Amino acid sequence: MPVLKPSQIKTADQSGLRYHVTPDSGTTIEDMLKPDFWKGVTAYLHPSDRIEVEADDGSFYADLIVRDVGKSWAKVILHHKSEHPVIEDDTDAWKQEFTVTSRPQGIVILRNDDNAIVGGPFESTEAAVLAARNLHRR
Repeated sequence: MPVLKPSQIKTADQSGLRYHVTPDSGTTIEDMLKPDFWKGVTAYLHPSDRIEVEADDGSFYADLIVRDVGKSWAKVILHHKSEHPVIEDDTDAWKQEFTVTSRPQGIVILRNDDNAIVGGPFESTEAAVLAARNLHRR
């Protein structure tokens, strides 16, 4: 019977880093499985890293594992995915806390208390409003 060697065991924090990402509205798991998707962040990634993905509208959560990384690409595999119903909010309660506005960098969400940018840039006002509603629910 095989026996595990001491050199084959280590704490989980020694085996790679864990990241959390909230991709742009409309991004799918299939998009994230394409190596080019990660080209803007490859300097952070290493094989065996784990990436938690949470859709900005709360519609899915996924765990990805980094398998290989180059200068402008990263290969990831899907470890787990769960889908969730999107909770539609017809109220404007989020407007008490946040404002959606256009800035030179694009459409962003501002926190009303201090005008800090807390989301964006978004490609559409609808995507920003949906994200602001989700921020309000947290």
